[in-house]
Amino acid sequence: MEIEIFNLGNVFYPDYIVKTAAGLVKVDAGNATDYETFCAKLHRKGLSERDIKYLVLTHVHADHVAYLADLMHDVGPTLLWGSGAEENWLLGADRLMTYSSKWAKRLSEMAATLRGGAAKWQPLECLGWSRIVVPPNGEYRLDDVGLRVCGLPGHTRDSVMVAFDGGVCFVGDMLMNCVPAVHGLPLLIEDEEAFKESFARLQAMPAHIFYLGHGAPVGKAEMEKFAPYVEALHIV
Repeated sequence: MEIEIFNLGNVFYPDYIVKTAAGLVKVDAGNATDYETFCAKLHRKGLSERDIKYLVLTHVHADHVAYLADLMHDVGPTLLWGSGAEENWLLGADRLMTYSSKWAKRLSEMAATLRGGAAKWQPLECLGWSRIVVPPNGEYRLDDVGLRVCGLPGHTRDSVMVAFDGGVCFVGDMLMNCVPAVHGLPLLIEDEEAFKESFARLQAMPAHIFYLGHGAPVGKAEMEKFAPYVEALHIV
């Protein structure tokens, strides 16, 4: 199935939507933007939020759920997210636990101090939301739009990736290739062992391009360059 990918954000905060013959697939619900801005940008592409059939949330962090509640209440697409995502959503704030390096820890703690704590959102109840939970090491197939949602825990417990037929993957914050990330690693990593196992699964994916939660897309060869740093990872 042919797809068309639109980034309604920028390289630091992408905001992806995928057009398929069977409808639109939204990947995440906003990187540091709001629902009205998202809809306005979508309309300028000749698309409508009413045609969003599925919303896949790669993980619950504030910069990925900016307009989750608005989209679910206004349009109500089927939501797919990972195990533990609903609990994380209802916390209403990012979980700041362990980090990929001492630099990442200092930077994250500095940002939290300046912000007055972890990034937050309004944790509204998921009443009436049509949602599917993807197990940590499992997957869920959507044949009508030609994709699989696969568990990818490590960055967070609820992380997932979106793999479209034809070799296109959206990996959320599993990898980053823009400032302030170093060597492709996200600042926050909740589970070192799970992260390394998820990277191995990512390497085995029959994909040729990987869209990241922060940064420009990378090809298979570029993604493989991160492998030594993942292998040497020790969270702090």
